[in-house]
Amino acid sequence: MVSDQINLIEMAAVLEKSPDYRVLRRLVSRTEFTPKNGQSTKIGILLDVETTGLDTSKHEVIELGMVKFAYRPDGAITSIIDVFECFNEPAGPIPEEISELNGITDAMVAGHRIDEDAVTSFVADAVVTIAHNAHFDRKFAERYWPIFERKAWACSATEVEWRKHGFDGSRLGYLLAGVGLFHQAHRAVDDCRALIEILASELPGTNKPALAALLDRARRKTMRIWAEQSPFDLKDELKKRGYTPWTIASVVGHKVEGGKIEGVALPLGMTMGRYAGDASWEAMTACVNAVALPNGTSIERQDLVTDLAGGRGLRRNRVPLHQHAAE
Repeated sequence: MVSDQINLIEMAAVLEKSPDYRVLRRLVSRTEFTPKNGQSTKIGILLDVETTGLDTSKHEVIELGMVKFAYRPDGAITSIIDVFECFNEPAGPIPEEISELNGITDAMVAGHRIDEDAVTSFVADAVVTIAHNAHFDRKFAERYWPIFERKAWACSATEVEWRKHGFDGSRLGYLLAGVGLFHQAHRAVDDCRALIEILASELPGTNKPALAALLDRARRKTMRIWAEQSPFDLKDELKKRGYTPWTIASVVGHKVEGGKIEGVALPLGMTMGRYAGDASWEAMTACVNAVALPNGTSIERQDLVTDLAGGRGLRRNRVPLHQHAAE
């Protein structure tokens, strides 16, 4: 058996020398990566959720997987510190197509609950949370576990220019194949383990690990700007300026009168759209100009520029989205 394994390794090594073949090796989980070499390290979290569907406002988390890891100032991952995985029983049956996709069944999640205190404790010392498609995972995480609202986030799918560096795309399977590995799982922790191998590998043409490139991008100050209570007649102009449906997407198209939509009060902070751009004042001004502010309203360098009484306004985050990652 040992000799057979040696023969396979030798065969793979021969194939790798030929330009006519690419060798993919099965991902084998490991905990040690690059030596610390006396350098200080910071803590990061890789997170993935399995859910009952794609609607982040109504579908439910059925599994949470996290991998806690340490990394050096140069972005080199040193080790996996701990792993968190837990099922969560939803209110109703798991759709059949979801079970076919991730292999999670009603029987597997029955009686399970994800302990909020355990999640909080696990991520408390992390300076950044990374998800592959953070636009999706972040919404679920913040909805279930408030600590993630106070954490910096980075998206490994969108904040690295994978195609520019020779990869076929940003899907996890493409990236894993690009670093010579494959896995046949679609469970939360399995995907996190796949992602850490990708981020630990050298990004072609940079002489540095992919995590370093991701953190460089994530450390840039960014802002979100909301068009609050914007009238329906502005929707096309907002869309042209880059706004997308946000937390109030379900009521876009309904007339807003007296701060209410079909008799439902509209809380401060509910929004029709957002713009996620860079942190320059010029970019913010361009966003603000997307909405016709009431006469006499000036655009100031402040956290709140709004006139809700007029039904129009804009505001931006008080805190840079990635402030912790820049520490």
